[in-house]
Amino acid sequence: TKLYAVFFLPRRLFGRVSRGQQVKLTMQTDPVITTTGVVTAVDPAVDPAGLFQVKLEVDNAAGKIPAGTPATWGFAVGATTRPVAEQ
Repeated sequence: TKLYAVFFLPRRLFGRVSRGQQVKLTMQTDPVITTTGVVTAVDPAVDPAGLFQVKLEVDNAAGKIPAGTPATWGFAVGATTRPVAEQ
């Protein structure tokens, strides 16, 4: 099973996140689960609010991460928190 997340980053990071980039995730579960994900898509445009969309894929073969679990992830260029959704 794969989990997918969609999140938004500010314009200042545009061009610094790329498809295939590894991302460290800390799942807000009990106990806390730390894993990695991979960027699967980066929106080619910045929206009027100054944000661009990034999609992330996480392997959940063991089924230990419930869909909708909030996660903190970090890139070398920044970090954000969004729920992870199953697809």
